Amino acid sequence: MEQNGMLRRAQDILQYIFQDETLLLQALTAAHRIELDGGQFQSFENNKRLAAIGESVMKLILTEDWLVRDLTCGFERSPIDRDAAALHALQIRLLSNHALGVVATQSGIGSCILRSERQDYLEEAPPSTQYIAIRAIIGAVWCNTAYDQATTRAAMEVLGCVISIKIAFVRLTPASIYEDLERRGAQL
Repeated sequence: MEQNGMLRRAQDILQYIFQDETLLLQALTAAHRIELDGGQFQSFENNKRLAAIGESVMKLILTEDWLVRDLTCGFERSPIDRDAAALHALQIRLLSNHALGVVATQSGIGSCILRSERQDYLEEAPPSTQYIAIRAIIGAVWCNTAYDQATTRAAMEVLGCVISIKIAFVRLTPASIYEDLERRGAQL
């Protein structure tokens, strides 16, 4: 797929149009190494910084969902609802490499990733490239929106990175959260 077509497809999947498409391009470009003259290697970290930003933002958004719901929701609390450590465990499960790899595949965004030269022979980017790209895409949306949490959360929802955390807590049973994760293919 040509670069402009790939960018359009990614934006269609995200249901979000980038003002600065170079951020999206950077997010979708796998980090790689190329050989320079003289046999030296240079590493290009294309989407690694955006991925670090994206991971932090995803945790922030999931935590805010939990905090806002805790302050405004009048439902009876379950043990998982009272335990911040359980929220942390849920974040780890939702944002694990495996879960984000599943998100990349199911959303179709994995087909938009520009693979490194070493990966050109593959039909699709390897899982490690896909989960890093999902984090980088969220980081790119965050940066492109000048840190707009609502728009970034909407992109996470479209990709399936938040799996209705509010609904999961309203169900009031830890078992329902794990069932939701299992349906998405997350490792428990």
